[in-house]
Amino acid sequence: MFLSKSTNICLILMIASAWVSAGRLSAQSDENSGELKDSERSSIMFDFNVKKLRNNKMMKDFDLKEVMKQQNIPENEDFDITKVNRISGGIQIPDDPAGFQPQPGEDLKSNFYVRIEFTDSGAANEMIDSFKKKEAKEHLVDGKTYYSPVGGDAPGNLRMHLATENTVEMGTQQYVFLKNRNVVSKSLAEKWKNLPSDAAIRLSIDVESNREVVNQMMEQAKAAGGPQAEPFLMLVDDLNALSLGIDFESDKMLMLRAVGNDSEGTEKLRSGMDGMLGMGKFAAMQGLSQAPMDEDSRKVFNEMLKSLKATAEGNTVQIDIMKPAGFDDTIAKMMGK
Repeated sequence: MFLSKSTNICLILMIASAWVSAGRLSAQSDENSGELKDSERSSIMFDFNVKKLRNNKMMKDFDLKEVMKQQNIPENEDFDITKVNRISGGIQIPDDPAGFQPQPGEDLKSNFYVRIEFTDSGAANEMIDSFKKKEAKEHLVDGKTYYSPVGGDAPGNLRMHLATENTVEMGTQQYVFLKNRNVVSKSLAEKWKNLPSDAAIRLSIDVESNREVVNQMMEQAKAAGGPQAEPFLMLVDDLNALSLGIDFESDKMLMLRAVGNDSEGTEKLRSGMDGMLGMGKFAAMQGLSQAPMDEDSRKVFNEMLKSLKATAEGNTVQIDIMKPAGFDDTIAKMMGK
């Protein structure tokens, strides 16, 4: 339910990459935006180790560009995901969910910052040069050159620059002009520690700092989901923060960490999440019994499902998907490798 908010990360990345297609270069001097207020800091933090995912034995069986095509993620001719090593950054949750999607040409009401580390300097410069060839404005800040789109549908407060020889940084002016890139809230930075630093995918959301907008979203979800969805949506009332880690090379392939507001709320979260897991496991096992696969493969997936459970440590509910023996070989066999 709440993880669907992570789809806005893809939206923001697509908005950002759309500058390159925005289609005279003028100079303008801007002042650094200075330190952020607590209310202006990011409540969503993400880190995608694309290189690690790309080099993983299981992921090598997938054609990344083909997956993007199947998921209807538009491919930009000036942004080749296969030449990216890492994408990380932070997003501020707006007071109104509509702030994620401004009217064409309007400034984004929600700040964001994205750092893209490419495989080499050529790929990074290609992205910058491609944007410079089209209509853009040049901003000089502390001796650095930033670029923003001129006209068109792109928000006017977007900025892009070459941070290092192989790294492009982009985002809203207020974030990108910060010298220290300290855009996340203290609370979120603490929750980030719940995830291993070497995980291929990391995502953390600070729920409590955005309770008002979260409540608005939950009301909308209740109206759309009907009475049967309400018991699960009510769990968000006791949710302080949510973190997700994914790493196919680790014994723990998926790590979900839900922080409760207090001990009572944490127990409600654990019980509710364990109930959802139970229903999901039952449905998955029913499907496995009828799936066209050999017994060894079925055994591997059953082993993985049986290990699923929600446990609590302090005010944190933990759900881990463990990698069973033979998992990689099973996936390879299913992929015809």
